[in-house]
Amino acid sequence: MVENNWQTIWNKRKTDYNNFSVLDDKQIVLELKRLNGFDVSGSSLTYEAISKEVDKTVEYLFTSPRRGGVSR
Repeated sequence: MVENNWQTIWNKRKTDYNNFSVLDDKQIVLELKRLNGFDVSGSSLTYEAISKEVDKTVEYLFTSPRRGGVSR
């Protein structure tokens, strides 16, 4: 029988805060992605793709009064 060690492996995921800049948006997004396990998914979820979706969501929320958007 194969032993399931996912919890042990998952608990080893740590961030080295000494090498972490809170001013670098790309670094923050990619580290959050890694900590959530999406770094091993094999998907093409890049920083650029995430950033584009955030921009689209913000645009949608702030410019569409029909959708409950608010003015800035």
